[in-house]
Amino acid sequence: MKYSILLLIGFLVITLAFIFFPERKFIFDPLIDTKFSTPHTFKNFKDVTVGMDTIQVEELIGRPMSRSFSVKYSKCKNVTNSNLFNYSKDGACSWGDFAWLGLYIFYDEDYFVCRKGESFRYD
Repeated sequence: MKYSILLLIGFLVITLAFIFFPERKFIFDPLIDTKFSTPHTFKNFKDVTVGMDTIQVEELIGRPMSRSFSVKYSKCKNVTNSNLFNYSKDGACSWGDFAWLGLYIFYDEDYFVCRKGESFRYD
């Protein structure tokens, strides 16, 4: 009887946590809800450097999962319009909705890396 009550209380606590704190990093695996463009994208992302072209980047981390063109908020020096390529997205975890790691690269008008970044997204 006591075991059943404790089990019910535990279930309620976990359920309320999902309701009131819906999107957060999963403590045991922060990347659990992140889909990467290839299996080696995350590992090799650190090796992408400013000045690389899209072919070099694709050889290193694979093709992007999405692209946005003529982006004005890249903060790339001396670049008016840049192109934003995303190499990860949400939705890898089938049983919960957690924060995911966004990996992105800004390319200049000639498609050379002018900036890269990564940040956890809570959407």
